[in-house]
Amino acid sequence: YDGGDCCPYRIQYALSFGDGLCHGGIAATEFCGYDNGDCHYFAKKYPSCPLEELAAMNRTAAVVVLGDGVCDSQVYNITECGYENGDCI
Repeated sequence: YDGGDCCPYRIQYALSFGDGLCHGGIAATEFCGYDNGDCHYFAKKYPSCPLEELAAMNRTAAVVVLGDGVCDSQVYNITECGYENGDCI
């Protein structure tokens, strides 16, 4: 891991990157600094949530906002991810 260089430029320069909301997909992974810090709390709270695997397996993961009160998808709606950080409870 090299301080963000592994995060795709299209994510790093997106308006949603580091905007205060924890966005799913590749942005939420360690490679992108947990959405430029927005997902640090989520990653600490749910260390068993397979962020990298979920981002790689499902393209809809990127449109999910974790912990916004809306159950957006079935991607993070698993025990290990806190049922989308409480959104799907």
